[in-house]
Amino acid sequence: MLKSSDRKGLAPEDYDGPRWTARVQSLDHGGSPSDSILLRFDIELTVSVMRYLSDMHRGRVSQRAQHFMLDVKNSEFDLSEFLRLRVINAADIETALAEVEPPFPTYRRTIHALQTYLALANSDDGTPLPILSRPLDPGDHDPGVPRLTRLLRLLGDLPQQGVTTAAPELYQESLVEGVKRFQQRHGLDPNGRIDPETLRALNTPLRRRVRQLELTLERWRWLPRTFQPPAIAVNIPEFRLRAVDQNYRWILSMKVVVGKAYGHQTPVWASGSNDQLSP
Repeated sequence: MLKSSDRKGLAPEDYDGPRWTARVQSLDHGGSPSDSILLRFDIELTVSVMRYLSDMHRGRVSQRAQHFMLDVKNSEFDLSEFLRLRVINAADIETALAEVEPPFPTYRRTIHALQTYLALANSDDGTPLPILSRPLDPGDHDPGVPRLTRLLRLLGDLPQQGVTTAAPELYQESLVEGVKRFQQRHGLDPNGRIDPETLRALNTPLRRRVRQLELTLERWRWLPRTFQPPAIAVNIPEFRLRAVDQNYRWILSMKVVVGKAYGHQTPVWASGSNDQLSP
């Protein structure tokens, strides 16, 4: 798990990920390892696991250093006690370590999305679509259409057999539908027209999408773990408010107005029913 912690949005190097293969092999070198080798291995593993637990539970950086006013209790966590009571003798280490992660379904979906995009980034050649002199409309021809077809197939917005090869540079109906699905997923107007905004989204490197998902997971780890139901959360960049029940299922969803990024920026904060936010 330490070696593959990038699948959770973390950096394996922070937990000596590249070193564990050699360290485990050293335990079998020349018969029974000495007490000093065992002691060193134990200390190295303990330190790395505690770092991993801390980062999974609290996040890698301080949310207050990023001007997030989240007065949460996640920092009140005894790493050594958790390691001793929940991990050392656990029958399933992965399940035990997962106890420190945020319990929200959207967090788990973000983990799944990250793992999907890690695989996609390794499969894509990264070729950008050419700059358009004008928006690309259905029925137009463009030399970038073959690359668009490959990209949408890779992302799952276009079925593998969704485009005929008779006119490979024709922006035709099934490909238009794939662009609409891509636009819908990225919060764009799903009109099937490739305008500058859609082109920028299509040309965003998949490695950057991976980084965006990693940062999203970091923010999830800053949040409180418990709320007074019904909890209300505002997703600022989505311009949407939601209320959730005790199982974090949405029971209300509505649009909201938020502050501009420059000038009147909406503060990021958490508060209970009896708390007050200072001016």
